[in-house]
Amino acid sequence: MEQTRNKEQTRQKLIDATLELLRTNGFGSLGVNAIAEQAKVNKALIYRYFDGLDGLMCEAAKALDLTQTSIIDFSQLKNQEKPELKSFLTEGFLAIHEQLRNDQFAQNLMIQELSEENEITRAFAQAREQQGLKATEQVKTMFSEVRKNTESQSLDFEAIFAIFSAAITYLTLRSCTVQMFNGVDIQSKEGWVRLSSTLALLLEKALQEEP
Repeated sequence: MEQTRNKEQTRQKLIDATLELLRTNGFGSLGVNAIAEQAKVNKALIYRYFDGLDGLMCEAAKALDLTQTSIIDFSQLKNQEKPELKSFLTEGFLAIHEQLRNDQFAQNLMIQELSEENEITRAFAQAREQQGLKATEQVKTMFSEVRKNTESQSLDFEAIFAIFSAAITYLTLRSCTVQMFNGVDIQSKEGWVRLSSTLALLLEKALQEEP
């Protein structure tokens, strides 16, 4: 039992050290020696517990909310007698934007993933993809339960949320340096309520028109 606890503690130290280096110096700072030194453990343990740097990167990526969706309670509509779909979606899209807007670390990760391609950035991109698919499945289940229609499969939710998440991500990153985008103030709360409610309306209409 003691050995298992020590192993888990060491694993967590290495994951924490990886994320701290990433926050401080970016992807370029991540290497076996640097991580081991930051964690104050023998670098051989990276290979023993994670099968090398790639395995450690995968576990570190899983520890982050790379899609900014963990703050959304997907069961909320299910527990409402008369669910307000548009309101729920508006608040959800707005929350994703605000979380990303206030998380400089998450922004830096996205920018580096776009500008660099290597084993480390691919590990984070893969983790982001898996988290995104999980969130999409939760949304699909939620809509089926709310609409009492488990056979509803004609909407391509993967494509829908690829478009929506890309829009929110891009406009959030763009708002760091630009105020207006196609006539919308993307640096103001009012502008983002406008964007979020429009995205929610589009999805609500698509659900209503689904054959």
